[in-house]
Amino acid sequence: MPSLILDVVNQDPFKQISMTDAINKIEFVPNQLGAMGIFTLAPIRTAMVTLDVRSSTIRLVPTTQRGEPIESRDKRRKAQFKYFSTDRIAIKDRINATDLAFLREFGTADQPKELSTEIALRQNGDGNGLMGDIDLTKEFQRLGAIRGKLYDTEGTLLYDYFSEMGVNEPSVLTIGFTTLLGGKLRTYIVNNVKRYMEKNSKGAKYSKIIALCGSDAYDKLHENGEFREAHLAQIAAQELLRDHTETPTHFAGVDWVEYKGTDDNVILALDDDQIIFIPAGMNNTVYKQVVSPGEKFSHIGQLGKEFYSWMKWDQDEDPEWVDIYVAAYLLMLNTRPEMTRIAKAT
Repeated sequence: MPSLILDVVNQDPFKQISMTDAINKIEFVPNQLGAMGIFTLAPIRTAMVTLDVRSSTIRLVPTTQRGEPIESRDKRRKAQFKYFSTDRIAIKDRINATDLAFLREFGTADQPKELSTEIALRQNGDGNGLMGDIDLTKEFQRLGAIRGKLYDTEGTLLYDYFSEMGVNEPSVLTIGFTTLLGGKLRTYIVNNVKRYMEKNSKGAKYSKIIALCGSDAYDKLHENGEFREAHLAQIAAQELLRDHTETPTHFAGVDWVEYKGTDDNVILALDDDQIIFIPAGMNNTVYKQVVSPGEKFSHIGQLGKEFYSWMKWDQDEDPEWVDIYVAAYLLMLNTRPEMTRIAKAT
C-alpha cells in the first residue's frame, strides 16, 4: 500500500506544473473588486516592475511676427523611474495518512482516488480551501491599492502610492445626503468627483466611475429625495421596491454599489458611512495586478501566472503525510492614486 501512495503523488496530475495549470483554469468565486475586473492583469518575467513616470505641462504659445525667430520647445520630458517589487502570498495544508484512514475499507485500492479528492477539497473546497485564503488576501490588497496605500495583513505599509507617485492625497469629501436636494447632490458629485477625475487623469484610460459604499452610505443615497425623483422618472416606481444592494445604481455619472466585505465587518470592510469613488472599467490603465514568476527552476524566464500550486510528500518508505502548497507572486498597483476620492456620508 505505501507504493500506491507514492505512485499517485508521482503521477502527472500531481506534479507542480500540472497542478498549477489546473488551478489556473478553475473559476473560483471572486470577491467584489475581483469580479469588477478593474485590475488589469500584467504578467512580467521578473520580480520587479518599473514605471516610467513622466510629467508634462501645456502652455500658451506667444505670438511672433513673421520672419522673427521661432521659439524652440525642449520636447525632452523629464522622466523618473519608479521601482516596485512583487511579494509572495503563500499557504500550505498537510494531509496526514490518518486523515484518509477511515475513508476506505481495509485492503482496498481506493486510496489514490480518496487522496485526489481530498487534495481538491483542501485547495478549493466550498471557498474555504487554500484558494479561498489566497483570494481573500488578494481582495484585501485590492482594497488597499485603490485607497492608495498598500498594506500587508499584519498592518505593515508596503507602498504609499501617493508618496511614490509624488502627488498629494486628496481631502476627504463630506456628502450630506439629507441636505443636498433640488439638484445640489448631482452638482456636488459632478464637480467633486466626475470633473475632478477628468482633470487628474493625465492620460489614464478609464470608462466609468464606481462608488463603493458602506451600508449606511448606500442606504442614505437611496433615501435622498433628488435621487428618488430621478429614479421615479427614469426607471418607474417598482425599481425602488427591488433589492437595491445587488446591482449598481447609476446616478450623476457614477455607478453606486454597496461594498460587501467579510461577515465580521473587520477583516475586510468599509466603514459604514464611507464611500470610495474610483476610476474603473475593463482594461483601464489605472489599476494593475502585476504577477511575476514563482521560485521553481521551471518558472525561470516565464511570464508570471496568477497562481502556483505544488505538493511535497514525506520521503519515508512508508509515507505519513503530503503537503499541498498554493502561492501567488503579485503586486496590486495603483498608477493614479490622486484620482481616487474618499467621502463620508452624512
